[in-house]
Amino acid sequence: MRPATSVLVAGHTDGHRWIVEISENGLGEFKEQGFASLGSAYNLTAVAAAMVSEYAPQTRGMIKGRLLALRVLETAVQAAAFGVGGDPTVAVVDASGAAILGDDDVRQLRDQVSAWRSLEAETLGDIRLKRHSDPPQETPR
Repeated sequence: MRPATSVLVAGHTDGHRWIVEISENGLGEFKEQGFASLGSAYNLTAVAAAMVSEYAPQTRGMIKGRLLALRVLETAVQAAAFGVGGDPTVAVVDASGAAILGDDDVRQLRDQVSAWRSLEAETLGDIRLKRHSDPPQETPR
């Protein structure tokens, strides 16, 4: 009998992280994006990752990378079809090995992501768009 789910395998070799998805039919696929999710959430995760790409995740380091990863996963779960849900599992792979973050670590990340979202909402609220019908503003001298 075939397995009923896909499996992600991640590692770190010669300074490079890698992720392989092994699907239900036994085929393996390297995930070159630096992130992965299984099943119907994969495409949603790709879209969510593109939405945060302006934050240059490759240059942010491991801690901020964890924030970006959790935000991408939560966004994918929120947008996914019926039946996808629950708290995402966050795994980290670096030169010292692979680890799944514990509940306390994920809770701290979730609090930081929530603060980040609040700051973005506040910033968006502060942006004033110029309407075409507005008269030109005089520059103070």
